[in-house]
Amino acid sequence: MSGHLFVVEGDLAKIACDAWLLPTDVAVKVEASWKTDEQLRAAIDLAANELRTDQEWIAGRRLSYRVGGLSATLPVPYLTNIAAHPTDRGEDWFVPATMAFLKKALAEARNSRYYRARPLFGLPVVGTRRGGGKEFKGSIIRRLVQELLDWTQNNHADIALVAYGRRTFSAVQAARRDLKHDPTPLSAELEGEIERLADLIRNDQLVLFAGAGVSRGANLPMWDELLDRLAGVAKFDRQESDALGQLGELDRARVIEQRLGSDRLLQQEIVKIYRADQYSLAHGLLASLDLSEMVTVNYDTLLEEALRATGRTLSVLPHAPNPLAKRWLLKLHGCITKPDDIVLTGDHYLGFKDRRSALMGIVQALLITRHMLFVGFSLKDEHFQSIVYDVKKAMRGVSDQASNRKMGTALLLAPSLMDQVWEPDIHCLPVAERASQEAARLLEIVLDRLAFLTTTSAPYLLDETFSELLDDEERELRGSLFHVQKRMREDSKSYAAQAVTDILRKLGAKGDQESVREIY
Repeated sequence: MSGHLFVVEGDLAKIACDAWLLPTDVAVKVEASWKTDEQLRAAIDLAANELRTDQEWIAGRRLSYRVGGLSATLPVPYLTNIAAHPTDRGEDWFVPATMAFLKKALAEARNSRYYRARPLFGLPVVGTRRGGGKEFKGSIIRRLVQELLDWTQNNHADIALVAYGRRTFSAVQAARRDLKHDPTPLSAELEGEIERLADLIRNDQLVLFAGAGVSRGANLPMWDELLDRLAGVAKFDRQESDALGQLGELDRARVIEQRLGSDRLLQQEIVKIYRADQYSLAHGLLASLDLSEMVTVNYDTLLEEALRATGRTLSVLPHAPNPLAKRWLLKLHGCITKPDDIVLTGDHYLGFKDRRSALMGIVQALLITRHMLFVGFSLKDEHFQSIVYDVKKAMRGVSDQASNRKMGTALLLAPSLMDQVWEPDIHCLPVAERASQEAARLLEIVLDRLAFLTTTSAPYLLDETFSELLDDEERELRGSLFHVQKRMREDSKSYAAQAVTDILRKLGAKGDQESVREIY
């Protein structure tokens, strides 16, 4: 069974994958930006010291080396000598080292450690920064994508190719599109639904609602698992646990809170459970979508970390608003950074409606004015049900077109009776016949397809280092825009000139300092 090539905009060192390629050279020089914490720094430095006296490495016969000494919960980095052939600077000079990493990682991988149907290996867009190929990035990207697509078609593992910066991300998507060799296991019906959602994104009509399932790939618990863990902390015996399981979810949470002694202790335990270092592939794929309005009921901070890893400014509501940010994320049920605001029990829900009605109003407004995409959310949440009820009540008596409009689409792992409950208001879209790890992987592929279909060449159009990826029409357009750029007066203060300059910079004109670390 073949794997899949995922393309993600973000930070490779923070993605929950089973192994990742850490670029270096024969001298084992590693950029400081890869050493994101003390444990990783110490492990990399130890491995680097070993390799500097390794004759196989020095001779170029060993190209990839597993870094040991890390916690079993962390992704495994492989020091990989992508500069093994310094005299060959053609478009394929980096291929041997990349393939050596994949071969070694696959041989040493067993089951994925991140609740996935198969292992996930992470790679940067090698060679396009300090690796030596930054002047001909387009050629390198095209060859890299071709090699990775070929590899996934012949191996039972997935790859996350992680681009840091919108230009590189868009260029990788363009290469994948040009190669026309990116088969997916999705049905024609599902592909049609993805096209519909892509149109909504292009028209700035889609907003995100993320649930606990998005964080499952980072090994964080779903709702029932959370309650089971909290019951364990509260020391319920087997008989009590069986009785607890007969209660509704909000009542179970309330009983656990009483056993622990206070809501503060309950919230402190939730903070411990939801701390995580790596965000999931699903987080990264969602952050790669060009969405500006998002809502989550998750307590963890992983979605915001994935969003910030794209380099764009983010406003987190209500705790960290930023009026200058074009992207915002609403934390509807609280966050581990503010334990007192966490919503879990029935009492919390009732109190929330009194104290945070403005937040509910934001969600209601989005349901009325946008199309909401639900990912990793079961639609069983009583709080959300009350929000939808208020929306339906407010929309009574309006035109038939408005009242019959579906509020959103829910991506589900498999069909369920909830489909019948919500279908008049929310389109339920199962990706598989039954819920499983493979179904969760198919959902990731759906998100990857959405990003693929909604990414254009605009961010790198005027960047000459990506010129190999442009078609004839784009090259003609680029020439016209270069002419406009040359005619622009540098000292012009007019609003019109500034507007044109801003557009040219968004299209990749020189002078735009893209927020990308020079680490490749």
